[in-house]
Amino acid sequence: MDITENILSKALGCRELARKDCWQLLQGWREVYARDLFSQIGKWKDGDFDWHLFSAGHYPCEAGAKALECYRERNTSGDILIFVFDPEEKCFRCEFTERPEFHDEDVIVTPPDYEWTMVFTHEQSWGYGPYFARRER
Repeated sequence: MDITENILSKALGCRELARKDCWQLLQGWREVYARDLFSQIGKWKDGDFDWHLFSAGHYPCEAGAKALECYRERNTSGDILIFVFDPEEKCFRCEFTERPEFHDEDVIVTPPDYEWTMVFTHEQSWGYGPYFARRER
């Protein structure tokens, strides 16, 4: 099953968003989670992937099994944004009966208010991720 099929198979309703909308929503996510990183290095990403901000300790988060536990405890009602980075950048706004989980794929999951985020990585089998973070006030 490819990544889009995985998302759609668990969704009550789901739509792929236009590229411009995706960029604006992802930038909103970065302004919450990568704000300190940007003020330190002048870039929104530390390396090639957004999730490096968690693996490099630029934002407090839970990792691995604890991250999955926190993610699974989230309320399943309401819209969720899903940013997919491989093989091409896409994003979806969906409602789920159960949260989708990804393995060895670069995916950001977050509600539209960015109150929390779950980040899956293509390097999970190597111990990098997944990562779960809550928005700091």
